[in-house]
Amino acid sequence: MLLGSAVSAQDQQRAWKPGTVWRVSVAEVMPGRADDFMRALNTAWKAARIANQKSGHEKSYKIMWADDNRDGQPNLVLMIEYPNMAAMDRSPEEDDKVMKAIEAQGIKGPTAAERDAMRKPRGTRMYREVVLK
Repeated sequence: MLLGSAVSAQDQQRAWKPGTVWRVSVAEVMPGRADDFMRALNTAWKAARIANQKSGHEKSYKIMWADDNRDGQPNLVLMIEYPNMAAMDRSPEEDDKVMKAIEAQGIKGPTAAERDAMRKPRGTRMYREVVLK
């Protein structure tokens, strides 16, 4: 009982609450390949985002481009918003189901070798949004 009241008091003092979860990936798109890579994102990657939004596993996505990048630095940011951490805990079968549905629509993305020729991944991080009260 005392623990419950302590947590309640702590919650009242907290000036923030946890928000959505973002997976942020950065990549260096090779010179002259920006349009090719954007076309590639506009295939299976975008279709997967839309399918996952319809199922409630994802909330939104953003693509950001850095105009002032330096050699070896990321110039593309891919951001996917999830409602919570649990939404990312999907089985491989669920992911396969989404990909099969996309393929059934005739949507085909680039192969791994084709993606590698267009960009170099520079890392992925997870962030929890903080909502101020």
